[in-house]
Amino acid sequence: MVTKIWIQSNKKGIKPTYGQMTIESKGTLTPLVTPDGHDNSLIVNQDASLYQLRMVEDEELTLANAARHGYLHIVKGEVTADGQIFSAGDAFAIGPDEKVTAVANTKVEALWFDLP
Repeated sequence: MVTKIWIQSNKKGIKPTYGQMTIESKGTLTPLVTPDGHDNSLIVNQDASLYQLRMVEDEELTLANAARHGYLHIVKGEVTADGQIFSAGDAFAIGPDEKVTAVANTKVEALWFDLP
């Protein structure tokens, strides 16, 4: 999968950059882009992280971000969250101190954004 996402830097006067690399999936949530590059992720100059989320059919996952925002974008498959069905191209957000349980109706690939 190739994805292009622009995230505004938290530093002024630096030249925009981009990165590209292959990252092996490491369970349900795999870091793709983080402020510190942990787990061999790409580095971003922002207090934001992007993860690949993979779920198998009937798997449940509670999404929560204490004092932060979260945004889930479905790439493949279908999930049910708070009684609503989301499929490829759909997305939803959660606010600080909120949580939602997502249930995979099929095999799912998604992007999870951890945002300030």
